[in-house]
Amino acid sequence: MRTGPENNGRYLPDAHGRRPCACPACLSRGTPKAARIRARFDRDEPDPSKPELMAALLAAADPESIVDALWGLGGRSRGGAEELAYLAEHEDPDVREALADVLAYYRGPLAKRLRARLLSEIHAPAAE
Repeated sequence: MRTGPENNGRYLPDAHGRRPCACPACLSRGTPKAARIRARFDRDEPDPSKPELMAALLAAADPESIVDALWGLGGRSRGGAEELAYLAEHEDPDVREALADVLAYYRGPLAKRLRARLLSEIHAPAAE
């Protein structure tokens, strides 16, 4: 038995009155009017802006919330690393390791220097 092409419920019986699914599996790229459907019915919240992420980072009290805020910043390129430099001296090694990973997404010589220093500290043998 042959199956028809995916059509996101367009010609399904009893499809009237149901919201179309806007996930990438159901609504593939190139589908006619896909952007319009995603704009109207997407259930995901928009990504937070950089000021919102920086406010979350500054308000973070424990290392876990700092790491979470850092990963939010590292999702895409966010400019210079000057505003994150203070975290290179953080006492928690997990924060410094997350900072090193996130700095890979940042531009500029300061980001490269900080990342190189953090990676050398992470991979250096512990002095006993």
